[in-house]
Amino acid sequence: MIKNRPKSKVQSPKSSRKIIFFLTIAITLDFGFWTLDSRADFTANDSGSRPGQFLKVGSSARADALGGAYGALGNDWAAMSYNPALLAQVSRAQVGATYSDQDNEIAYGHAAWASPIWKLGQFGLNASYLTYGDLSGYDDSGFETDAFSPQDLAVGLGWAKAIPLGRGFLAPGLAVKMIQMKITETASATAFDAGLFFKYGRFGLGISAANWGGKIQFIGDEEKLPQIQRVGLGLKIFRYWRVSADYVRSSDSDDAITAGSEIGIPLGDGPKLNLRFGMNTLLRSGSLEGMSGYAAGFGFQDEILDVDYAFIPMGNLGETHKVSIGVRFGDPHLLP
Repeated sequence: MIKNRPKSKVQSPKSSRKIIFFLTIAITLDFGFWTLDSRADFTANDSGSRPGQFLKVGSSARADALGGAYGALGNDWAAMSYNPALLAQVSRAQVGATYSDQDNEIAYGHAAWASPIWKLGQFGLNASYLTYGDLSGYDDSGFETDAFSPQDLAVGLGWAKAIPLGRGFLAPGLAVKMIQMKITETASATAFDAGLFFKYGRFGLGISAANWGGKIQFIGDEEKLPQIQRVGLGLKIFRYWRVSADYVRSSDSDDAITAGSEIGIPLGDGPKLNLRFGMNTLLRSGSLEGMSGYAAGFGFQDEILDVDYAFIPMGNLGETHKVSIGVRFGDPHLLP
């Protein structure tokens, strides 16, 4: 006599929907409470004063050429930096890297991997660094001491999963990152990001909160990292024309509105040339002298490779040139 084997417990679609539903509610409530609290101690004199300013640097040339308006448009290896829920738009495994430098010897780099993994959702891994070159040290009497080389590093792991909703989907996303900063001494911190992304047809809406709970201590009291909330809108007007706009709120700077436009020009059956333009009101309204607050760039794209360039004038601080390269591989994953 053969006994029936016990049925294995497989999570039903309804259970998955419940989990994502409650996660969505939790992220929404946390975003609301954090928005009320994050700027409670902010004044104009505190602008850019918190440690960890490198966490605000754009992670890809495509995003920077769009003025940083990537909170609902991102669909690649760099999207996790703006909203971890955007990982839900990644349909193929991909890796990418970004490098930029300025006239004042500041250099920035970013590398990332993103991929769908079976039915678990999409995962992402990234790392960012910023170096400031060699700086001269001075003692309390004003005499020059040994030179030092400040540098910052952040490594993050993220996840997102989409749940189908009619012609679109809703996706929550979470990320954790380990941060290390060095001036003359080294300090470290752990911070969390959370986000939601809703897509319906050609329209996308994203909300995210970054650097949640992160505090760092060099000498004296612990200091909070710059907390950032972002609400992004994205729209695909035609097949090769996309526009985006983000409202960005930071705990240690004025609010900003960013906007961008991307137009694709087909180059035969597969390759495409993308032209981009963007603006950022925070840079326009700041204390920078000369041209600032605008960005432009272009990119080449085919089935496997992306190569992007961005030009960002920073007024009297010089110009930033940013280059990104991304590679897609593996079979496409069917998105909702």
